[in-house]
Amino acid sequence: EEYPPLGYWLYESSEIEALWHGRLVVEESPDGRNTRHPMMKAEDDELSYIVQPDESIIFYDKYTNELVALVLRNFCLDGEVLAWANSVVAEATSLKRSVRIKIMMLFQLEDPGSLVLAGFSAGARSQPSFDWARNLLSKRHSPEFIHGLHHREASFFALQWNLMKARLPGEVMDDFEAFFERTGMCRMDTEQGKTAYGDYTIQKGEHLINFKHVEMAPPSGMFGGNYARATHLEPSPHKYAVSWNTSRAGGEDAGGHFYIARYGIKVIQTANTAIVWKPSQVHGTSLARWTPPKRSAREPQFGQRGAAIMTSIRLPRQWHRYQ
Repeated sequence: EEYPPLGYWLYESSEIEALWHGRLVVEESPDGRNTRHPMMKAEDDELSYIVQPDESIIFYDKYTNELVALVLRNFCLDGEVLAWANSVVAEATSLKRSVRIKIMMLFQLEDPGSLVLAGFSAGARSQPSFDWARNLLSKRHSPEFIHGLHHREASFFALQWNLMKARLPGEVMDDFEAFFERTGMCRMDTEQGKTAYGDYTIQKGEHLINFKHVEMAPPSGMFGGNYARATHLEPSPHKYAVSWNTSRAGGEDAGGHFYIARYGIKVIQTANTAIVWKPSQVHGTSLARWTPPKRSAREPQFGQRGAAIMTSIRLPRQWHRYQ
């Protein structure tokens, strides 16, 4: 039996429950199409395994021998590069509209925190397209600023992708390669090239480092700040998704941890942690100890930032349609 079960907001302390109960249970949902999820305390005794803050581990299904989850601490081994990566996440989440927001409700979030799309988008279901995500909160930015922002975002994910290639098992990377072979998808490259290769730039301290003609990331990803979501699952055109938690302020008791329900796994979140999981299996992030904003999409006190390489199930179809 899966634990935690599907469709619950998770919390780990009565203090966190009290912070969020009114917002998530009592108040009207910002999106009337969605029903409210109940809240549930995640009990450690009900779990099969808790990944400790200093622990890296790979999980295999004992019946199929398939890799089902992975946690890798100290994902980026350079502190200055990690600081730059975290600054890109902070910039993106402050400038972009969250995918879990309802515009007509004065920018009130459906889920806590922010989750913003980077790279290519399939557009709204009512107006499908294939283009770089147009989700900036302001229309006052210059074309030069927007191009620079997109380049920084593509560079972040190119860095994550190449760290994945260097540090993750072959089973994970083979899945992404099969996705590219099956779909012919482009990469996350501001030049929208037809090959897997492009240029990206990272920063180490005061120095910019340019990489020329190197492999770029899959076409889309997500940046998140203080984000939590009830246990859920989602279709994906590839088997695995890979997150990278770039920063975290607050100890274990601050919440904001990751759960994989099929196997009863809890991952205690720390900075600079990569997690591999299957989006098609029930998963979720617990609520954290910070005061919910009432009418704002801005990040408040608690600080947890990161990104994930994941792809909308709609994106390959739109890619082929607009070629």
